[in-house]
Amino acid sequence: DTDFMNSVLPSTTLITLGNKANVNNTDDFIMYVWAQKQGYFHAGEYVGNNSTDGTFCYTGFRPACVIAKNREQASSGPWSWQIWNDNRIGYTEENNQMYPNTTAAEGGENYIDFLSNGFKLRTGNAGANDLNDDFIYCAWARAPFVNSNGVPTTSRYFGGFF
Repeated sequence: DTDFMNSVLPSTTLITLGNKANVNNTDDFIMYVWAQKQGYFHAGEYVGNNSTDGTFCYTGFRPACVIAKNREQASSGPWSWQIWNDNRIGYTEENNQMYPNTTAAEGGENYIDFLSNGFKLRTGNAGANDLNDDFIYCAWARAPFVNSNGVPTTSRYFGGFF
């Protein structure tokens, strides 16, 4: 988009901003920039289906953390950024969402299942799975299946014990 990024794709060393006032003015900004890394980090998008049998997103690993955002809705209310992780409660069925761009309390519903090779939406909630809306997401691995070169990881043998 010319207004936001001057229609120039970012490189590994340069991001070019456009003339849009909400991305290029005298205000202070924070930009988070990540790159796909097989077995460690995956970014993608999915289309919501408004079902508790929601979209499955393949990441190639079991996620430890997923951040998602409905691209077609406002940035607040039920369409905020949402974060799920597996550290707070400890098992896949209890991944209550957090809202990093609002003052809202942690959610109390189970919207997502972390699986061995990705995640699956388990809600019809508009903020995470609105019908036919486009969502973007980032996922970080719990324990990668492969190393950063794509070579499968192996277990170590300890004299009869694995």
